[in-house]
Amino acid sequence: MSFRQSSFTIRAALAAIALLTAPALGAQTPDQPGESAIGAEDTQPAVEPDTQTDTETDMVFVSGEELSLSARTTDDLFAAGGTIDTVGASADHMIAAGGEITVRDATLQDLILAGGNIRLSRAVVADDLIAFGGDIVVEPGFDIGGSAVLAGGNVRVNAPVGGDLRIGAGEIYVNSQVAGTARLSGETIVLGPQAQIGGDLLYRTENLVVEPGAVVTGQRAQLPPPDYSQPEDAGREMGRFMLFAGIAILLSYAVLTILLVLAAPGLMRSASNELQGRPWRSFGIGALFALGVPLLVLLLFMSMFGAPLAILLIVIAIALTPIAFAVAGYGTGMIARKLATKQDEPPEARSARMLWPLLGIVMLFVLTLIPFLGLFVWFIAMLFGLGALLQLAGGALSGPEMRAAASV
Repeated sequence: MSFRQSSFTIRAALAAIALLTAPALGAQTPDQPGESAIGAEDTQPAVEPDTQTDTETDMVFVSGEELSLSARTTDDLFAAGGTIDTVGASADHMIAAGGEITVRDATLQDLILAGGNIRLSRAVVADDLIAFGGDIVVEPGFDIGGSAVLAGGNVRVNAPVGGDLRIGAGEIYVNSQVAGTARLSGETIVLGPQAQIGGDLLYRTENLVVEPGAVVTGQRAQLPPPDYSQPEDAGREMGRFMLFAGIAILLSYAVLTILLVLAAPGLMRSASNELQGRPWRSFGIGALFALGVPLLVLLLFMSMFGAPLAILLIVIAIALTPIAFAVAGYGTGMIARKLATKQDEPPEARSARMLWPLLGIVMLFVLTLIPFLGLFVWFIAMLFGLGALLQLAGGALSGPEMRAAASV
């Protein structure tokens, strides 16, 4: 896997969604009791742990407070938890997020980690390693066949890197062989006596220490500090910020939509039916809510005892806004599915129930990127989704049949 390939971006996006939705899936992994896991197609029932770990052929999702992970799969492995101890696992891509992460005796194609403390030892990563954390330690015996990208407070690399090495951290210590170029940025950078840089050494620091025995085959160059005084540089950095902010917003809405699809499928289907069956009624109710709540909040603040209720209304309105956009995205995806497949019935497969709503979210998000028109599109979509939610809420308060439909 190359960092320049677009498939990496897709993998990273799916990884974020999978890690955040894994705790909500609620199934039991067949080899680790107390964890939550689900395959790519169907949920595995809880069984007694076995000393022999079978090799799965589907994606594996695992979550829990404390995980002892030894899953083997020919596909991808996703894990999320407070403490993750990976021993003997194997997968194509392993993506994990947690407070404490340890990887030992694993065989992986690619490894992507985010955690507080990360310790890597005695494992083989055939291609790339990407890790973000507070303290990152890569011990001898951890083999990285491709490139490594590490970011954290303190980063120590004592294992060979088969490609390029990029590190951004407060304190950096490299004491191993790097086949490619090392690009290091930190407060303090130390090359240990066993460091061998096969390519160039590019560094950004005022405190570079090269201990006796360290070898740099290529050029050694200090990178200039970033200069934001020029308008074009400031604009470039602002563009990057907006890009990452947009990706973060898109992922946030995608994760919220997936959580709602998994936790309240009946609610999402009912809201989508409201949008498709009575769209202008939904829009009108959403518009009345958007106009009426600020006025009501103002009146409550002007009254003597209405401030707590006004604050409560503000909190409710803020909480409903992203949910309303997720509902609008779900409805958009279902409409797109209806036009594409000519099917009116809700999809049965889990993958279709998630992918079509995600497509709707992406479609709306792309429209919000249109200059000047984007904010208007977002506001209109939010009004439609908000109106559908309020109609369901009103029906739930007035009829038991609607409550039953929303809880399916």
